[in-house]
Amino acid sequence: MCSSDLFEVPAQVGTRQVTAYAIGRGGGRSWSLLGSMTVLVANLPIGWLDAVLDDPGGVRVKGWAVDPDTPGAVDFHVYVDGVFAGLGRTGTPRPDVAALFSGNGAQSGFDFVVPAAPGRRTVCVYAINRGDGGPVNPLFGCIPVTLV
Repeated sequence: MCSSDLFEVPAQVGTRQVTAYAIGRGGGRSWSLLGSMTVLVANLPIGWLDAVLDDPGGVRVKGWAVDPDTPGAVDFHVYVDGVFAGLGRTGTPRPDVAALFSGNGAQSGFDFVVPAAPGRRTVCVYAINRGDGGPVNPLFGCIPVTLV
């Protein structure tokens, strides 16, 4: 199978068993099991960490997010060098995102500062999932930055 042969199938949120078969063409109509696995189907927040920047107050994180099953704001946790440094929330206008996600994209941007000491740091941002999909908070990215 190559990447152009990938496809999606609808599934309800939750833990699901996915099984794939190769179906023979011809007189025998044989089926060959390709594989089976358990997967978690979730409506997790989606988005992007656009930038991590030095800021007089610490470190500034910028990007966007929407949560398919929550029309409101998306919360974030920011970690600096693996230690919780603060939280933020979407609420900044992002017309580019609103054009793609008409239901909840208008105020989907985030741009906030959390405290961080000067030096070479790695900043990671996680979206906090408040809807279906279980206790999974997707990582939006980790970016190294030098703070002065």
